Amino acid sequence: MCRCHAVHNVPGHYIYEALVRWNREGRVCTPNEFIPIAESTGLIKEIGEWVLRSALSDLVTLRAHGQDVTMSVNVSPMQLRDDSLPTIVAALLNEYGLSGADLALEITESVLIDDLGTAKSLLDRLAALGVLIVLDDFGIGYSSLNRLRAMPIALLKIDKSFVHEIGRSESDTRLIRAIVAMASALPVNTVAEGVETEKQASIIESLECRFAQGFLFGRPAPIAHWLLESAQQR
Repeated sequence: MCRCHAVHNVPGHYIYEALVRWNREGRVCTPNEFIPIAESTGLIKEIGEWVLRSALSDLVTLRAHGQDVTMSVNVSPMQLRDDSLPTIVAALLNEYGLSGADLALEITESVLIDDLGTAKSLLDRLAALGVLIVLDDFGIGYSSLNRLRAMPIALLKIDKSFVHEIGRSESDTRLIRAIVAMASALPVNTVAEGVETEKQASIIESLECRFAQGFLFGRPAPIAHWLLESAQQR
């Protein structure tokens, strides 16, 4: 396994998103290839804990080098069926001297469809720790607004397929405006995924979407890259 980080921008602040890849005999495998295998074989708990530990360790390192940042980690639906997850998260935060507010956990819409009761119980416990709960890739799943409202979601990430066409497709621009308005009524903050140009960023800002993520702010790279960039900026 190896890890790298992507960056999304909050005004005056950056959040790193931990990404995990499997370097298998020189070929880099994406999560879509190995996470289903990890879930079916029961290895997802070990991998998930390793990713969390690695991400928090990297966060401590980034802060030690002067970066005022927080860390975001993806959690699989299978992990949200494990009653020990909040205990593991609390223990790791304590081990690294961090608070819940230093960590965001990203979930997919499938969590709102499959086992809502179990997922809500675990997410409520994680939110009680101060952890930011993020709904990833919103707009491509089938979750209902009622289920979304029932969860302690603090941040909703608008799928990049909508962002890609803004400025060229008026319908996608209207969809993003509608999602932002819906989220603000819940109330939940929004992140636009896949922002690659200054023009897209400007349109996103005009639509009152507060946060943005994409190649405009940084491409996925190992922590060494971000430490070097931090040193160069200083």
